[in-house]
Amino acid sequence: MKTKSCVVALFAPEAQTVEHSNTLGVVFITFLIPQVAAMPDFFTFPQIIVMIVTIVHVCVKPAHVENFVNATKENHLHSLREKGNFRFDVLADDSVPGKFILYEAYESQEYIDAHRNTPHYLKWRDTVAPWMEKPREGIRHTMIFPTQ
Repeated sequence: MKTKSCVVALFAPEAQTVEHSNTLGVVFITFLIPQVAAMPDFFTFPQIIVMIVTIVHVCVKPAHVENFVNATKENHLHSLREKGNFRFDVLADDSVPGKFILYEAYESQEYIDAHRNTPHYLKWRDTVAPWMEKPREGIRHTMIFPTQ
């Protein structure tokens, strides 16, 4: 069956979600919509896809928040220098201490894969894993707007 990825499933009630994880244990959720003739043309994205965004949710044990921030800053600085990286933002939740969001934007899956094999990422991943209250969750998105 041919499918199209969709960021918002509100327009397609028949959408199915598929949860899968990569070899690093990051969980991704993808929306799959059967390709039907009646679907609006704006669900066809190839001409405007400019980047892939992964939003990673991380919950850190209170005793390790400062260490997590320091280790993540190092990963952030190196990641921004990677070829194919558009953004690598680190956000702290104002209402939940120890909850962070990483907003990672890359030009293509090739660059995401390269990032996941860099020494700084591998060091970060192995260093911060024991500090987390639960495994981090990464949700992949396709940028629709802006297109430039």
